[in-house]
Amino acid sequence: MKKEEEIDQQKEDSDSDYQLSTDEEEDKSKTSWLAKKKSAVARLAVSSPVGKALLKRSVDEETILLLNTLKTIISKEDNLKQAKQIKKDIISIAIKILLLY
Repeated sequence: MKKEEEIDQQKEDSDSDYQLSTDEEEDKSKTSWLAKKKSAVARLAVSSPVGKALLKRSVDEETILLLNTLKTIISKEDNLKQAKQIKKDIISIAIKILLLY
């Protein structure tokens, strides 16, 4: 008789564990959906005038001067195309950070 009770108890425990994991998965999928949407908005803002205006409003003159100087140094060491690409990448990362965090 005790063995049957133990088996029933184990079944109940495993059912409650399954229910908990299902709830956790639903919460995780909701947050990942929201994160995807935020990331998509940030990606769109990078190439828009609104994103560039947000960056100019959020950073000081020294940071902009640093980016321009970095572009100049890279263009002298490597080439202008790569310098522009690196500056664009840094700006896009900065805009995403501003919007997502």
